[in-house]
Amino acid sequence: MNFKQLLVSALCFLFLSSFSACGDQSKSLFTDLQLLAPFLSEAESRALSDSDPDVFHALAEHLGSDRLIQISSEFLGLVFADSAIATENRKALLSFYQRVTSTLADFNYCPEFQAELDFFMGLEPAEAQRIIQTAQEQEEVFASPDYTPGERLERMIEIHDELVASGYALAVSESWENRGTLATRVGQPELAREMYTSRLAHARQWKLRTSRCGALASLIMQGFLEGNTDSTGVLLERGLALARESRLGAQTGRLLALTGYLEFSLGHYSSAVRFFEDGIAACRNYGSPAKGLAYLGTLMRMYAVMESWALVDQISLRAEILMTEAQETESSEFSTNLQFIRLEEIKARSLMARGQVDEAHAAYDFLWDQILTQPFEEASFFANFWIMGLLDHHRPELAADALSRAEPYARDAGIRHMLVRLPFWKARTCFQQGRIDSAVVHLDRFAAEGLGLVQWTPDLQIPYFALRVRLLAETDPQSAAETLTKGLVALGARLTDNDAGAGAFLDLSRARGLRWASHDLFGSDPGVGYGLELMWRRYLGVMGEQTEKTSAPFTSSDPSIVAEARLITARAMDRLDRSKAVHLLFQVREPWVVRWTVGNGTVKRDTLSNSVSDLRKSVGVALRAMSTDPGDPDAVIEPRLTALLGELAHQLLPDFLLDSHSQEKPSLLFISGESFLSQIPFAPLNVGREQEYVPLAARVDLSWVRNPDVPPVPVPGEVGLLIASPNIDPVLTRRYRSLGSLAGAGPEIAAVQNIYPGELLTGPNATKNAVTSSWSKASLIYFLGHVIHNPEVPFLTTIPLTPPNGPHLPNEAALDIANIRTADLSRCRLAVLSGCGSGAPFADGVITAPSLGDAFLDAGAGAALLTFWRIRDENPLFQPEEVVQLWKEEGLSLPEALSEVRRDALNGPNGIRHPFGWGAWSLKVGGLSD
Repeated sequence: MNFKQLLVSALCFLFLSSFSACGDQSKSLFTDLQLLAPFLSEAESRALSDSDPDVFHALAEHLGSDRLIQISSEFLGLVFADSAIATENRKALLSFYQRVTSTLADFNYCPEFQAELDFFMGLEPAEAQRIIQTAQEQEEVFASPDYTPGERLERMIEIHDELVASGYALAVSESWENRGTLATRVGQPELAREMYTSRLAHARQWKLRTSRCGALASLIMQGFLEGNTDSTGVLLERGLALARESRLGAQTGRLLALTGYLEFSLGHYSSAVRFFEDGIAACRNYGSPAKGLAYLGTLMRMYAVMESWALVDQISLRAEILMTEAQETESSEFSTNLQFIRLEEIKARSLMARGQVDEAHAAYDFLWDQILTQPFEEASFFANFWIMGLLDHHRPELAADALSRAEPYARDAGIRHMLVRLPFWKARTCFQQGRIDSAVVHLDRFAAEGLGLVQWTPDLQIPYFALRVRLLAETDPQSAAETLTKGLVALGARLTDNDAGAGAFLDLSRARGLRWASHDLFGSDPGVGYGLELMWRRYLGVMGEQTEKTSAPFTSSDPSIVAEARLITARAMDRLDRSKAVHLLFQVREPWVVRWTVGNGTVKRDTLSNSVSDLRKSVGVALRAMSTDPGDPDAVIEPRLTALLGELAHQLLPDFLLDSHSQEKPSLLFISGESFLSQIPFAPLNVGREQEYVPLAARVDLSWVRNPDVPPVPVPGEVGLLIASPNIDPVLTRRYRSLGSLAGAGPEIAAVQNIYPGELLTGPNATKNAVTSSWSKASLIYFLGHVIHNPEVPFLTTIPLTPPNGPHLPNEAALDIANIRTADLSRCRLAVLSGCGSGAPFADGVITAPSLGDAFLDAGAGAALLTFWRIRDENPLFQPEEVVQLWKEEGLSLPEALSEVRRDALNGPNGIRHPFGWGAWSLKVGGLSD
């Protein structure tokens, strides 16, 4: 039995106990009410029948306004619309109805329902029935699948005029809302905003608090759709104040979820999750847990965007519990059916993502007829996930079957969102079936009819170019090269126009078709292939720049992809030769890993002998062993880990790095990994012979490089910003038990102050506003504190800071990746992130996400000193402040300073220490420079 059931049972017991002392009249009222109003629970019937108003008020506080509004609506239909009820029974029901509306008005600040009752009390019975039937028809028309979108909107306007003439204020308000929703669905955003604005004005005029909340929420959503979020904060603040005061669980949840949408759209995924969870909790706390199902579904869809299917599956179990409750308590069958379909669709998508393609196809096929009963164009999004999922898994025969179901519906219903996508779905299906001529015809049609409709097909523009290149590759290589160039430029424009958060990374990851096409066409030449990889990493520097136009990844106005790649390679080789450095660049492409070794005047390209799956397993085993604290700081590395790191070194490193006598050994080694090869530090790899452990860091200076084609441009000046030990929000400390006090923070930050004086933000002063107000002026940013990341989900890495005084929202007390990447940190020469896992990116799936250190580099910082796993808070072996001291006071380069401190740390009294204490730290620079 859950908490709610226990509470209701306790309330029932109290009410039953109170009735044992009541007279026969109360018992009779209770019996009559149960017969007349079967929609009431036993506890609700007993409370309403009690002569003491406080009894019902106590239950009403638990139920929340949403349930009371449902009860009021049921009474309205019985008292004024059901002509079969006897007069005496009608009078009895009316008295109960009055108690509900007075409670809504006096205790929950929803006077409109008392006004609704008063309105109908002043009408003749026949007139009341007519108006209620008109209002009911409005809901039927809105939910019926028997209308085209245009017909539905036309009939809704007619009903609206009838309701306005009748003076039924609440139904008129709902009519404005429904018309706005329909206008959005048929692609008329201006009309939708007009409808929602009219509803808000009408709600203010008639003092309709619930309608004001709904109108404010709809205006916020409309702002998202239009790309206008300037007034969102004000609207949200007003709406939340009203909804919370009136205990409106669904409206409070919706407003919080809408703020989550905004955070999600801005790339602030970590705070988006918290807003969604707060919205779900609001529904529960205000007595409407089933209303939270919609927001739980939204949370699932967000995790699906990030391809975090394990979490989707976990949440689906919560959703199924709420679905059962919604089916038992919700008065709207339409609403619960819609939520059921959405829940089942996301479960089918999860099956597809896990490779259970036949099971997913069967689930989608089963749901298709049900989706067509919904008034919204759910079928459009449903079909897109169905067909594209099948094609992603190279099942064109199943995609053709799905198309045969989707196309007739799209044409009959005139759903433009689907009609413009159909040619692309067909082109991709034909291509996979080997019907090249048909694929070309369909793709030409998509280019002519759909490609320019950005509002309908933004996600298909880059896949269009990738497919076009593939179709041209064998028949017209010159045109294929020109199309590839256009696609790469279009991708640059899309990323530039995007935000600086997760959305751009998701777009880049899903555009990998262009990346592989460029290598398949031109990458067999090692020099060109290396340049193509560096071109691809240029995109990291243009994401979210919001410039009017970009030609990225090209630097010339008349780009040639091969010429550009060769130019990039030549520049990189020149920098490497001047630094006496070598660059190892890894490309992970199933089923193999490709390695470029660049330096000493040569470019070599090798395919590693171990498959991606085998390497992934080896890296995972080694990483778990290295990141496990051995307990004793002086513990030496064990033989098993020595062997693991030796095997990895031989799999990943070129021979000259394994040979201590090699003349090719560089003074500086740059590393660029991706996917799982960006999760493991290379410093502890074993380059010794047989049973000997010689870490790579003992032979060469190492530095990771984020964007090899962009040399860092140092800005002169010495201004430090030191952030230490924020007072973390108690909500976070309860959720993450590891966020305790930092025992060694005091001595470390004091040492940094002596080396590099600057502004110190600590404890209550380490707020988000204080940090973001100062960091653009800093040449050194030194953060000493906790880092939060979810190893199962990308983009949820955050730096928790001190929250502002008083009530605050989740996004006001933390820095996430998007916050950092939108900053101008071009004056920052070094960012030290002395927190657990500050340099660990998410790279466990198709979607990859940057680490916090990557975000600082993308924002313009020249270098970042960061960690790959949890580090000791007290008496650590490696002390990052010593790196700062050697760099600033002794003039060592950052790789040299890091190496010196690390080599001191790795040598213990009993031999080379276990890498847990010293191997976590790495340096990452923005470009190829020492």
